[in-house]
Amino acid sequence: MLRKIVVRLFLGGVAVVGLVFVGLSVCGYLAFQEPGFYAALENQSYTDADRQAANDAMRQSDEEFRRWRELSLARQQTKPIGLNQVVNVPNVPEKVAYNPEQDVYSVRITQQQLNAQLSAGNKSGNQSVGVPRISIQQDRIDLGMQVEASDTSCVISASLKPMMTETGDLRFEIVSAHIGQLPIPLKTIAKYLPANAVQSDHQMTLNLAAATPYIDLHLSQTQQKAARVKSIECQEGLICFEFLPPLVEQPGAGS
Repeated sequence: MLRKIVVRLFLGGVAVVGLVFVGLSVCGYLAFQEPGFYAALENQSYTDADRQAANDAMRQSDEEFRRWRELSLARQQTKPIGLNQVVNVPNVPEKVAYNPEQDVYSVRITQQQLNAQLSAGNKSGNQSVGVPRISIQQDRIDLGMQVEASDTSCVISASLKPMMTETGDLRFEIVSAHIGQLPIPLKTIAKYLPANAVQSDHQMTLNLAAATPYIDLHLSQTQQKAARVKSIECQEGLICFEFLPPLVEQPGAGS
């Protein structure tokens, strides 16, 4: 009887060790497999002309955005009439009722433009970190980067869900993270982090202790007279922003 118990314990121990070995082997295999989105983008090459076209498009978009913001500020520099204002500024029809809360400006940035600009990282000379790749899907952004160390390499990636907070900050929730195709248990890790595992300054907050870790960008605090982000939406291969103009405090408004 005792011998049978010992034999069964031995066989059970061998089975457990075997399962652990198989589990570690599977984890090791998955860790060195590239995520699907990264594998699809890794071999996509960009020429200098592609990068220049992306830079030109972004520069033109930025210039148009600045003109819209400056024009809105000029249209608010008049005597207020409730929310609406009658304005008379250059290039604006006279006596036009203007409500800055209805002046929405849209900006679209494509996945192609972002990856073309990021591809310039090949010239950085840092061989341990590869060029980041971005995939934009419905309601999420997948970001991946190849990391090399000790003659081995793997892809670290994360899925981010963008949204607006009640205070007008732009938040990216870290929905998931992977080493290769191996999921990183963020919620389990967060349980062992101190409650104050938060890094914050006037531009950004990184909170790893939240139920869903997130990154907040404090856009309204980065510069004076900054435009306000009304919404952000991710579509297939495209990020869409909607902005509202900064508000000018009218003389006597607080009295």
